[in-house]
Amino acid sequence: MNIHVNAPTPARRPHLEDTGKHTCRRIRARRRFESLIITAQAKPLNSSAAALVADKRFKCTECGKCCSGAGEVWVSEVECIGIAAHLNLQLEDFVSTYCKSFSKVVGWRMLKYKAGPDKDCIFLENKLCSIYKVRPSQCATYPWWPDLMNPVSWQVEAAEVCEGLDHEDAESLDVQQASEKLMTAAEYFVMKDAAPRRTRT
Repeated sequence: MNIHVNAPTPARRPHLEDTGKHTCRRIRARRRFESLIITAQAKPLNSSAAALVADKRFKCTECGKCCSGAGEVWVSEVECIGIAAHLNLQLEDFVSTYCKSFSKVVGWRMLKYKAGPDKDCIFLENKLCSIYKVRPSQCATYPWWPDLMNPVSWQVEAAEVCEGLDHEDAESLDVQQASEKLMTAAEYFVMKDAAPRRTRT
């Protein structure tokens, strides 16, 4: 899979409530996912992905900021089944309890927020993910998202959301692992953006 990153797009956790230029930037970022060129490669590590992550560092400080605020966390049908099993719930019970009642994306669900002004993810407990082992791909691949690979976007994310980006205590980057997460994230966003849309009736 080849991953192409175009013009600088400052990025944060995907927001529904951004306005003005932030909305435009987010729309442009989402559209770029649709234009990603994905090709099967025999190599174990794609060179373009490695080049995009090579100069970056990351250390999770468990601040919980990436799991708070007005944003969207999407889960596929397969992920819903896996999380439901982890919680010992029937799929229908998981969806009704933890997902928003209406999904505009066919085959995908959006997780609910907790009640309160902070809009924490429903699975955030004491700044930690309560389903960490089976968390959605969107969460598991952060911060190795295509629209954060541009240096400007990475710097904005570090300033506004994640203090762990290029953290002074970050260990040397595992380029193989980061590249794999980047490619997984690219596939994830392309699949979601390609899914049919529905409207409320």
